[in-house]
Amino acid sequence: MPGSENILSGARALPSAPCLLLSFLLGCLTTPHAVAGSMPSQAQILSDMVLANNHFTNEWPTPGCLTCLPGGHPSTIWTRGTYFEGALALYRINHDLNIHNYAVQWGAFPNWGLRYGDTDTSPDDQCAGQEYIELYQFDTTQTSRLTHIANNVNYWLENGEGLKQWTYVDSIHMSMPAFAKLSVLNSNIISALKTNYTYSPQMYSYFHNIKSVYGPSNGLYNASDHLWWRDTTFLSNYTASDGTKEKCYWSRGNGWAFVALARTMDVLPANDPHYAEYLQTFRDMAAALIAVQRSDGFWNVNLAYANDYPGPESSGTACFTYGMAWGINRGYLDSDTYLPAVISGWNALAVGALHHSTGTDNGFLGYEQGSGDEPASGQPVTYTSVPDFDDFGLGLFLLAGSQVYRLNQAQPVLTWTNPAPITYGTALSSTQLDATASVPGAFAYSPTNGAVLSVGANTLSVLFTPTDTADYTSVTGSVSLVVLQAGKSANDPPAITTQPTGVTNSTVAGFKLTLTASGAAPMTYQWSFGGKVVQISTATATYSQVPATTRQSGQYSCLVTNAYGGVTSTVVSVLITNARPGRAVVSVPANLVAPQIAAWTFSGNDDFVISLNTVQGQTYELQSKPDLATGSWLPVVTNIPGTGGIVEIVDTNASSRIQRFYRVETGM
Repeated sequence: MPGSENILSGARALPSAPCLLLSFLLGCLTTPHAVAGSMPSQAQILSDMVLANNHFTNEWPTPGCLTCLPGGHPSTIWTRGTYFEGALALYRINHDLNIHNYAVQWGAFPNWGLRYGDTDTSPDDQCAGQEYIELYQFDTTQTSRLTHIANNVNYWLENGEGLKQWTYVDSIHMSMPAFAKLSVLNSNIISALKTNYTYSPQMYSYFHNIKSVYGPSNGLYNASDHLWWRDTTFLSNYTASDGTKEKCYWSRGNGWAFVALARTMDVLPANDPHYAEYLQTFRDMAAALIAVQRSDGFWNVNLAYANDYPGPESSGTACFTYGMAWGINRGYLDSDTYLPAVISGWNALAVGALHHSTGTDNGFLGYEQGSGDEPASGQPVTYTSVPDFDDFGLGLFLLAGSQVYRLNQAQPVLTWTNPAPITYGTALSSTQLDATASVPGAFAYSPTNGAVLSVGANTLSVLFTPTDTADYTSVTGSVSLVVLQAGKSANDPPAITTQPTGVTNSTVAGFKLTLTASGAAPMTYQWSFGGKVVQISTATATYSQVPATTRQSGQYSCLVTNAYGGVTSTVVSVLITNARPGRAVVSVPANLVAPQIAAWTFSGNDDFVISLNTVQGQTYELQSKPDLATGSWLPVVTNIPGTGGIVEIVDTNASSRIQRFYRVETGM
């Protein structure tokens, strides 16, 4: 299916006899008490991380390639991007230039491009772009590292790709942090970068859609269980490995979402309009995850049913260990509650899964499920089974280790207050970039000294790296700096400099209204439709609906306010025309043997009416799905009685889909 991890399937076993003997010995250790253990020292955590990483780089001495990965895949795919997430986390701890140089060679090989170029529409391929951004942040003179990921994300924004492509839970991890990382970069770095507040609102719209709107379940996130379905094919009728019908919350799928939330919040300013929702979702997930941790510290491949391919699994365990440790380090999760789970999870990975031997398997990570999209993928998963791709699981292991390592470190106190407003054209200097810390160390600012910022509110960020990295962790901070237009003061009320313009469009194209305003920041933009408020934002002056409905035709205006006054824009008209007929007929012959399929392109929230020419005494079921090539047919209306005449069926759940396919089955 599209978006499936499953590039190759199956697993193979490590052949050497010493490995099999070691598997038996470690198997004896994986008891509830032996693996849980106590917090290892920083030296031991780092040693295990380096051991695992060296095993991988020894097998892959050349980081970049066109076809060297299994299945002839290039090194820009998501598996290798996920590895470098962890590798760069390790580099931040030990500052081993070999790791940094290995990552730079990997990014330079495709000229810092994505797998299918700037118009790549796969969320998976944006995973590499996340690491390009991080590698730019290590060396801010290398702006070319940003060009292609910025171009690609801009292409998504211009073509509405996010709502179309974030349709499986993995996509959150592959794509979301790239948007977040771009959102905190200054738009003056390269011409392709948009203003600070462009990326974050769009990222949230994609997140909100996949969490609470997409599919017949109103999103892939179960708001009661606080866990995620992998995609719409897992909403019902999942058959577990023992043949029973069970609920399925794939472990690594939930791990992707958990890691993505942590990595996104790690870079977003805490005053982001949607930070509170990200954090609440993260906390709710953490509570659900700790409740289903195994006694040996691992998590099962199916979080909802322990007998579905039962046994340890490393990749999901690494995700949850990383996320919980990150949450403790940031003060978002209670240490008394979650630290035992983190220690148990890490010891399961470092003692129960990581091979410590004198053979070639020294540093190999066991219990790793290969690429895929469900508990059955890559089975059997054992201590000696080799996954199809050996990179992404290691990356998750290194991410987990990087946060567990920091649990033993003290956190320096960073002090930095919002600087006084400056006039446009004034370059940043030590007057604004004046953060201090409670211990000696180095400050890395973004944007850097000498940068000239855009008019409006700008976010300044800093990464503080202590000189004593053994006892203190690195910390980040951010402040807001207002840049004023020449001749303006910090107390100016808002003034609209560019009024919105009206729109006439089809339902498919939707519409976007925007304006520009000057005045003292922060400013609030309140859009109204027909006299009713439809959006309030401090992040964007734009209101958009793509796709739209004919019901959204009417009069729109925007009230712009700040602490010193307010002004209302001109009233503009939006006319949305329906791009398709509102009614279609499906004729069902009396001798129907197999279901007939008909499909229509549609948009918006308008009801779709289907007329069935029925047979007396026959029973029908109307089913649909958004894509003929993937997914399961799901019922729209069931037990439709045949009357011998026309029966009209109304599909009222056709919102936010560009296309939908229907079929009718008899005898349901």
